[in-house]
Amino acid sequence: MERFIQSLSDSETVPADFHFVSPEEVGGNAGKYAQIIAAIVNECYGSEYPAPTRDSSYLVSALNGKSQLSAVWSLNPQTRDADQYGTLSLYDAGFPFGPNIGELGKSGSPSDGGAKYGFALFERHWRESHARGLKYRSFFCTSRNCGSRPAKEGRVRAGAAVRYLVARVMRMTQWGYAPWYLMPDTGSGSYELLDFFVRLPDDVDRHPSIASTTVHVASAAAARFVEGVFTSNWGFSPRLAERRDAAPAPPVGWSLLEEDYQQQKNPVKLLVGPGKETFEAAFDRLENLAGSTAVVVLPLTEAYLAAQATVEGRGYTLCAVYPPTRLDAPVQGMWCRLNSSNPIIPPKHQGNPDGACSPWLSGYIDELLAALVEHRRA
Repeated sequence: MERFIQSLSDSETVPADFHFVSPEEVGGNAGKYAQIIAAIVNECYGSEYPAPTRDSSYLVSALNGKSQLSAVWSLNPQTRDADQYGTLSLYDAGFPFGPNIGELGKSGSPSDGGAKYGFALFERHWRESHARGLKYRSFFCTSRNCGSRPAKEGRVRAGAAVRYLVARVMRMTQWGYAPWYLMPDTGSGSYELLDFFVRLPDDVDRHPSIASTTVHVASAAAARFVEGVFTSNWGFSPRLAERRDAAPAPPVGWSLLEEDYQQQKNPVKLLVGPGKETFEAAFDRLENLAGSTAVVVLPLTEAYLAAQATVEGRGYTLCAVYPPTRLDAPVQGMWCRLNSSNPIIPPKHQGNPDGACSPWLSGYIDELLAALVEHRRA
């Protein structure tokens, strides 16, 4: 299997009629390919998806500015001018996660046949770019995984195929769940426990020195989550220091990140970053803003223990962590609270690891769902 996956981007394996348009080519003709990317994503997900899928003007700006790196591909030589068979993008997520972090998304393929080659060639492009010191040292994605809606709605293109491409071809590992979007559905939408996958640079992934670093947590529940997901993915965990005494006030400097598109279906996020607010002031604003969810992203360091304690005391649930992207970088945690009573659709792999997800996280779904439901703000 490993040899097969490695061969997917080899010239001898890729079909002769497979046409891959690299990020450099796409960026060099942004006007044309922005329309193609928007058309593919809209065909796959529809206009109700909680990200812009019809208007390509924002894509032109992102491609020209190189904040988004996109590829398109086609398996049929007669359609090479349209390149309508698949697309995949990396775009800037340095805020909130730090410099040189990208998000893998705005992807879709109405034809399954060539997707594995498109993903493999895109992954090879990323590795080669990373070796040259270019953008995006690490990237993440939130992939769909629900099992009930495809049968009911006949629309969601996700589940096993996408998770196979992400976990095996893109070599990403799962570090939690992302329940912060209201996804397309009948009515006002449903929450999904999207898989939170991360691709780390090879010089950090599973590096043994991380076992001797210290992760600071404010509760036994957070300690169990961090230890469980690290051990499941790497076979070891960083040292865990649970708060015993009152922690000092968090440092000043917080920002709120709000989406400017379908705000009722997207989260509002509280982040450490550019800003002059105190944590208390910024957190109060977060609590009073409309969004599908409220999300808080925190470094798991001693300086932010008081913020952790406040967030957990107000009913936020630790759903995912971003592992260190450098040997001296902190682990980051993501806490979430649902802001509506809309239904939650569990993953298809609930309690049944499928080879792509973290086995520990698969067994943790029931507990996570119970916590999210208990503390939701209806």
